[in-house]
Amino acid sequence: MTQPLKRATIITDASYCHSTKVAGYGAWISMDGKRVQKSGVIKGLPDNSTEAEFKAVLNGIWIAYMHGARDLLVQTDCMTVVQVLRGEPHRRQARYREELSAARAAHFPNCVIRARHVKGHSDLQDARSFVNRWCDKHAGIAMREARKMVHRKRKTTVKEYNHTPSVLNSTRDFNPAAGHIRNG
Repeated sequence: MTQPLKRATIITDASYCHSTKVAGYGAWISMDGKRVQKSGVIKGLPDNSTEAEFKAVLNGIWIAYMHGARDLLVQTDCMTVVQVLRGEPHRRQARYREELSAARAAHFPNCVIRARHVKGHSDLQDARSFVNRWCDKHAGIAMREARKMVHRKRKTTVKEYNHTPSVLNSTRDFNPAAGHIRNG
């Protein structure tokens, strides 16, 4: 007799910065009376918020899989990701369906994945909405930390590469129109 698959409910959310392309995720996984809460920066630079939400879900699935879960109910506030997980055809989602298929084969084979939409950014007082707000909050914290790092890196890069060459004594010695140092 085969044992039933270990079940997990996964709720995820992402926070995406359009100007820096960094994103953070929050994931809350419930299984066997235990819960696992994780958040962090999404690796790489997602092209858009949908990709960030998709990667947040993949992170949540991976975490649940690593804890032994194989029967997964994923809940997200991104309807596009819900449709991808359900296998609903839409030509703009082909890229995500291909990525999901590759991820399943390589990282979490033999999983049953179901999807459900959870309304995001609501004042509902049910448990799902509470968890979605937690994920949203922690995804935002991770994204803001990543954005700070990008801004720090940019400032350092600007300082390092936009300094006045040491050959010049002052800005009056430089002719921007000619692009060279004046002779006397």
